[in-house]
Amino acid sequence: MIHVITPCSRPENLPTILASIPSDCRWLIMMDASTRPYQESGAFRRFLDMVGALGRPRGPGLPEVSVCCSWWSGMFGNPCRNQALDELRAADDDWVHFLDDDNLIHPGWREGIGSHLSSESTMLAWGQLNRDGSVRLPPPPEIRLNHIDTAMFMVKWKALKAVRFRSNKRDADGQLAVEVASRHGHKMIDLPLCWYNALR
Repeated sequence: MIHVITPCSRPENLPTILASIPSDCRWLIMMDASTRPYQESGAFRRFLDMVGALGRPRGPGLPEVSVCCSWWSGMFGNPCRNQALDELRAADDDWVHFLDDDNLIHPGWREGIGSHLSSESTMLAWGQLNRDGSVRLPPPPEIRLNHIDTAMFMVKWKALKAVRFRSNKRDADGQLAVEVASRHGHKMIDLPLCWYNALR
């Protein structure tokens, strides 16, 4: 199973993001505390209804979606990611992918990672594109700070159980990636499978 975790302070992007997530994933949306007024809106209730979060069956072809509310706000989404990890129920060999609320799953992502999901790898990493299709960060042969971004990697749950994002750090995603790779190594997928700030 692949668990996709999204810290959300821009709930208006959720329907667009949803359309990009493969149906065999589980999507956990952790709503930033700043979104509480939006959570009362009709648009948000329609989204919840579509994904089956209000008791109805979810729409056909959609992933399983959980929407939770965080006590926290700001700080680059890190407290929301940490709360999602604290509440995640996953098997050791499940995968966790972090997808920000200004991003989309790349159309080639599921196929690109597919053959590696049942491998012994603990971490997968790939390249990142700018919105215009140019390469922003190439696939990383080694995981280094400032050369890895949130949407560029996924990790098996067994390697994340005791690891969390540093809440007040802008580059906490890179720090977490470096920490996991230093302990477990990583498998580089030689493809660009994500964008940088796709929805900004």
